[in-house]
Amino acid sequence: MGSGRSLGRMLTTSVGALLAAGCVAGSPPSSSSGADAVPEGAATGAPTASPGAPAGMSFGPVVSGVQPMGHYTVATGGAAADGDDGTDIVWLDFTGGSPRCVAVYVDPPIIEDITNDVIPIGGRAFLRVRCSPVDAVSMPPAMTDAEGARYDPVFAVYRFRSGGARNVVEGVQTGFSDRVFTWTIGLRHVAPFAIGWVGQDDGNGRQTARVAILQ
Repeated sequence: MGSGRSLGRMLTTSVGALLAAGCVAGSPPSSSSGADAVPEGAATGAPTASPGAPAGMSFGPVVSGVQPMGHYTVATGGAAADGDDGTDIVWLDFTGGSPRCVAVYVDPPIIEDITNDVIPIGGRAFLRVRCSPVDAVSMPPAMTDAEGARYDPVFAVYRFRSGGARNVVEGVQTGFSDRVFTWTIGLRHVAPFAIGWVGQDDGNGRQTARVAILQ
């Protein structure tokens, strides 16, 4: 997470503004074990809501708006908070560029991309966000109390807590291979969501994938 971020300013940003980057609607998750709840696909057409979802939100899959690339992109952290507008907000930070991020519900068990280890994640529904291309990872040191993600030495992954969010339980780094960086977000229940980009004026080219999830 970038230092000095004004959470109040970001939390009051409307879901409509978030979706200026665009998203794609889908269908609720299936019950097939160990597979994507909804097949991933490219963003096409104007964003529309799934049946029963608020306008501008979907049950997925959702693809973030494509941003101009050309910079060395580094994943630098994640955090969650109460959006104070009927949503929870999850931030996934990147420095140097804005990779394409695809968010989709998946069924447990949650498997780490490289080791194939089962990673325990709190919650009853699981939203996987995969971002690419990501060239490197620069997460907080193992023993720091830095804001956002903290190192879990037992499973050798980074986790961030709910941050006061009502539906989000925690977020866990579940992979980084072949320039694809993966977070899996544990939720209390399945809910529609949206994803878009928020630029950070920190002088380092910081970009944030902002995921809004209905509480």
